[in-house]
Amino acid sequence: MKDDNYYYDYYEAAPVSAAKRKNPGYFLIIVIALVCSLLGGIFTYGILSSGGYINKNNTVLAPTATSNSSLDSISTSTIAPLSTAEKEIQPNVSPPAIDSSNPIVDLVDKVASSVVAVYTINVTTTNGVQKETTTGGGSGFIINQDGIIVTNNHVIDGAQKLQVVLSNSKKYDATVVGTDVNDDIAVLKITPDSTLVCAALGQSAGLKKGEYVVAIGNPLGQEGSVTLGIISAVNRSVVSDGKRFTMIQTDAAINPGNSGGPLYNTKGEVIGINTMKEIQTYDENGNTIPTEGLGYAIPIDIAKPIILKLMAGQKITKPALGITCSTNIDNNGDNAGVIISTVVPNSGAADAGLKVDDIITKFNDTTINAIEDLIDQINNSNIGDKVTLTITRAGKTMTVQVTLKEST
Repeated sequence: MKDDNYYYDYYEAAPVSAAKRKNPGYFLIIVIALVCSLLGGIFTYGILSSGGYINKNNTVLAPTATSNSSLDSISTSTIAPLSTAEKEIQPNVSPPAIDSSNPIVDLVDKVASSVVAVYTINVTTTNGVQKETTTGGGSGFIINQDGIIVTNNHVIDGAQKLQVVLSNSKKYDATVVGTDVNDDIAVLKITPDSTLVCAALGQSAGLKKGEYVVAIGNPLGQEGSVTLGIISAVNRSVVSDGKRFTMIQTDAAINPGNSGGPLYNTKGEVIGINTMKEIQTYDENGNTIPTEGLGYAIPIDIAKPIILKLMAGQKITKPALGITCSTNIDNNGDNAGVIISTVVPNSGAADAGLKVDDIITKFNDTTINAIEDLIDQINNSNIGDKVTLTITRAGKTMTVQVTLKEST
């Protein structure tokens, strides 16, 4: 059951006709409430669809109520130029020369072979006979000749086996080098038996609204699909599934299966990782408003240091308070802190004795008016920091010291 005080995850099986899919089965579209509902007031929220698809035997799952922001897992957005170390992950890789007489066609011709389809496979054994079933998939892109591939974590999450299909239809088993659940990034590896076409990583810093971009990927199993659009916004703040992302917004079509694929600029450089789209929103009366042209990509400047760490075998960690919560609204309709909806067992919040319905109004000396304020404070903290929270509990104000633990 949906609780209007929370974000929620909504899973719906979306049948796709045989003519439109290259693999059997149906595709699960994951849709996620975007904007916080307001306690005691009207609310407006959007629905985001991830770009992965999963076969769930055509089962429709009921909406699952979760909090509107899990502060166990917050995506930190740091813009940084390509460092010397990061360049080392792409030796001898440079963007192609683009023919200005027909630039989009030439760009696609030269970069499309760096884009791959990523499929998740379940393996079952019945009466000694092993059977492999494709359960879902998305997109990815090759970044070096060692067979390193970048995609979204949600594309591969829970897979028993991974298969990568190149643009020339060659298939490879893939292994997971590393994943970052919070930032939704995964690094895979294949063992190639021939020279690969690699995608050149560019920079997302300095992107301008109105610049042309090209998305290439595997929407609904349609491998190698190309869409053209512009950058609609840069540094767009998106809260999805309890994580806050800084995204590139684009009107290039992003559909289930595009997740993990590259967003190219007109120089043939990857400037983003296509990750999600908004498919509908609701007005204050609960009426559905379909939306179009609201796709989101992780800026490559945010992704690059994460990719580098994952390739080096490092674990991506972030501080966590250990609660789920929503913005509290007072009787005047104004933001008035953050109200706790759940406390994660064994977390810093649990150890400190925080309770459901506590209202956080200060983080150290910083006033907390809304959930975004709390997210920002946690993002600017470190694992192990002891922070003082000012809370209101049953009408009484008190302070509580909490030790931030590692996100899980």
